[in-house]
Amino acid sequence: MSYLEGITNYYILDKVKAKRKIIWIHNEYTKLGYNKEFDEPYFRKADYIVTISELCKNNLVQTFPNFKAKIHVLQNITNPNIVREMSQQDINDSLFDETENIFKILSVGRFSPQKNYPLAIETAKILKEKGLCFKWYIIGDGPLKKEMEIKIASLSLEKNIILLGLRSNPYTYMDRCDIIVQSSLFEGKSIAIDEAKILCKPIVATNYETVYDVITDGKNGLIAEMTPTALAEKVMALYENKELRDNILSYLKNENINNVSEINNYIKILG
Repeated sequence: MSYLEGITNYYILDKVKAKRKIIWIHNEYTKLGYNKEFDEPYFRKADYIVTISELCKNNLVQTFPNFKAKIHVLQNITNPNIVREMSQQDINDSLFDETENIFKILSVGRFSPQKNYPLAIETAKILKEKGLCFKWYIIGDGPLKKEMEIKIASLSLEKNIILLGLRSNPYTYMDRCDIIVQSSLFEGKSIAIDEAKILCKPIVATNYETVYDVITDGKNGLIAEMTPTALAEKVMALYENKELRDNILSYLKNENINNVSEINNYIKILG
């Protein structure tokens, strides 16, 4: 079983000896930049092609209609008990002062084009201009790290945006921040949003296609247009409007995020 698109899929299909081979696509295939003609003979070798949402499945079926019968949806499993337990661990991180009386924003995700961090950085610039006293922590790493550091410095945001790097336990940071922001261009189904909801953290996300599967605007989070101004307005709304924050918190406390039973569908595929 290959749990990541790209080279890991090619590796198990070409190099691994197994009676059954299962490959994974974690986003809308057509937005990942892969070559359909290159992938088609590989996908033909797979017994199952798994993706994580109905939208992603439909995208695959439209792209590879001949493989419709072996394309399946398996949701990412989120266990609330584990998330809550890990969120209570100590941080002990010199880059993160949990006692600091300041508005704390957190983003989690690989430093790649998909996560659209330039938008987040431009949004931070607007928040600073509005006089918001904040720190925006970002957990992750990736090929765009240097580019992000240069952009942060060019906008004099070094004291506002803190790149934490990779962290084995993001939940303890989520628990100690005020809101979670996701600036993505696209997502298959965001685990980070589900995890934030488990910890009852207000979320601001951009209006990519599948966001509406996990966020109802104004109920369990806010959805913004993909512009720095729109994203900044939603962040400021959560900062300034206590009634809005309380309503979202109340909704999140009653929302059921537990999908551990999805393991049964995994077992069916694995046979």
